[in-house]
Amino acid sequence: MEPREILAWVLAGLSLLGGGIVWATRTSAPAPGVMRTAEENRALDAENRRLESTVSELRGEQMTLRGELDRLLQQVRSHATAAAAPSGTPPAGTAPPGESAPGELGTRAHEAVADLDSLYGQLASGTGGGMKGIFDRISQLQAMGPEALPAMKDAFRDATDPGTRRVLASIIATRGGPEEQQFLIAAAERETEPAMKEAYLSNASMMGGEGKASAQAGLGELMKAQDPQARAQALRGMVDLSDPGVASAVQSTLASDPNEDVRLAAFGALIRAGETRDEAYRMALADPSPRVREIAECRQRLEQVPGL
Repeated sequence: MEPREILAWVLAGLSLLGGGIVWATRTSAPAPGVMRTAEENRALDAENRRLESTVSELRGEQMTLRGELDRLLQQVRSHATAAAAPSGTPPAGTAPPGESAPGELGTRAHEAVADLDSLYGQLASGTGGGMKGIFDRISQLQAMGPEALPAMKDAFRDATDPGTRRVLASIIATRGGPEEQQFLIAAAERETEPAMKEAYLSNASMMGGEGKASAQAGLGELMKAQDPQARAQALRGMVDLSDPGVASAVQSTLASDPNEDVRLAAFGALIRAGETRDEAYRMALADPSPRVREIAECRQRLEQVPGL
């Protein structure tokens, strides 16, 4: 399977898991004026505990898929760089910066994004089983060249579903250059949802170049948020810890953040970097939380299994 095809599946999988987490955390309230019995309350407590366990599992799977997505994005980008013309001449048919994509291609890109937006909306509301359609639209967008970027950026501004915007951010990052990098950084500055802000900044950071420092700085600011989930999202975006200062800040988070989800996110970021891997395991295996220690131990054992 080609890297782009694998990437499409990972993107769709992330969106499906995200929907699963939302589903698993929903609770039902009794109708007005209806009192629950003690037995019903006990059953509800048991169900809530089961759902909490499900959420924990889903978040673990989501973290694994994000790591795989990071790796595949790097691989796709490496292939694109290697295939570029040595002279730096844009590929044939590429629209100059700022100009619209060719009419037919632009129309197809807008239609695919509109379909994707609709399908994600149906998935979230439970009114349709459109996963195959989602995979098809992602593959269709992945197959479009750089000349479709203007249309994709226009469609990004109009998209209403977070899953659609996340897919477009990844494609824009793998296809684009400095202009697209600044586009994603600007989108992150306007965004209020931590998960989406992280998605834009991490994609912009992976593009390298002059905008990388701005993207990393944005993630650094998100790491200081009061909301633990915002801090965890920022850490999941820290895919490049080559800066010693950044690596030190993530290690400090693993050592001292009061929230175990945040510490787990810091652990995940550190084990993706070779220089901090051993220290990350040492710290996580000594963490005061049994859950953090168990996850670190499982990850360590899995790494010792041949072929994984």
